[in-house]
Amino acid sequence: MKQILEEKLDRVIKEREFKWSFLIEENGIYGIEITASARSWWQNLLESRAFLKDDNLTLKIDNISFSKKSGKRGLFDSEVAWNGNNLKGLKKTNFFILKLNRGTHVLVFLANQTPKIEIIQIFKIEENELSYLPKDNYPTQEGNRRQWLTIVLYNFGLNSLKIKASAKQGKTFLFFKKDDSDLKLIINGQIQKNQEPKSHKNWFWCGNTLKGKSKLFEKELNLGSDIHYLEFWTDRNPEVEEITIGIEELKKIPTVDDPKWTGNFKDDPEEILLARTIYGEMGGESYEGKVAVGWAIRNRVEDPKQRWGKTYHDVVLQPFQFEPFNDPKKTVFKKITNPPTDDSIEGKAWQESFQAAMGVILGKVTDPTKGANHFLAKNAYPGPSWAKEDKFTVEIGNSKFYKL
Repeated sequence: MKQILEEKLDRVIKEREFKWSFLIEENGIYGIEITASARSWWQNLLESRAFLKDDNLTLKIDNISFSKKSGKRGLFDSEVAWNGNNLKGLKKTNFFILKLNRGTHVLVFLANQTPKIEIIQIFKIEENELSYLPKDNYPTQEGNRRQWLTIVLYNFGLNSLKIKASAKQGKTFLFFKKDDSDLKLIINGQIQKNQEPKSHKNWFWCGNTLKGKSKLFEKELNLGSDIHYLEFWTDRNPEVEEITIGIEELKKIPTVDDPKWTGNFKDDPEEILLARTIYGEMGGESYEGKVAVGWAIRNRVEDPKQRWGKTYHDVVLQPFQFEPFNDPKKTVFKKITNPPTDDSIEGKAWQESFQAAMGVILGKVTDPTKGANHFLAKNAYPGPSWAKEDKFTVEIGNSKFYKL
């Protein structure tokens, strides 16, 4: 795991919504680590910040919300939220593992009162077995039965989990015994129980029984692709020595230089899927023709009524919309699933299709279709019912374009 970005914000969030954006230069699997703190209603009352109101913080990543696994209650009660009455001013870290495409991504923080974002870090993940401990929020701050760390796997399978930690027994002074250190593990809402006698059953690592010794949690989970939450709660300050997460085998992500189909077009980054469409529809046409097809598809994606879908995948993969995807038995389907990457005529057509796709997605080429969202071969006969003259916008190469 390689760190690619770190920003120490140390920012108190006074607005209801705070946005923070970052740029990813290549498609891949990334880890987003966010450490923040939140105060209880009592702390806020003492500091005259609010009356009987605690700090709360949660977030969306590129409009992806992280609700509670059980589906109950609101975002401020989810596994990824920072809850002031629980944290009492201490730090909690969230670590999100997810796929990100090249380009700009946005974290939208939603806040009540005045929580504080401490630090945000971005990592590139290239291994299937990931060893992780928070870089900033470790060792754990001493606190009473509170959330310390939540690890989120978004649309990944969770194969295995290995955790090594220790917890100490509280010392006795005169007739008073100090609270033991304990560590709790919750997997997708299920508390991992402690089966040892005289232990706190909901705390897998119990200082009363471990007395400072290490204990290993190791389990094959084989959980399919979904949103998975791994929650760690601490009482006082247990020591976590190792967290190793076995992620499902990472699928190959097609690239312009290695575009072979994985068997599922949803594995394609949006620029590869758009390039396949352009290559299948206009491989032998001019660069302008390729750009035109790309823009006709982008115009569908950006249609305010969302009649064709919200994303390039929605639009392109809608049944019977684009001929290259209709029939796996046809030559054109085989052509788009394994484009050549050599210096042949077809190889150059693929490279040009990719360049057109990137230009369209990034807005580096203007729309030559005058807002069209449909196209067909100009010699098509009989034409479809929607190909009416009042909808016609422009003719480019061997294709006519229409705006419906």
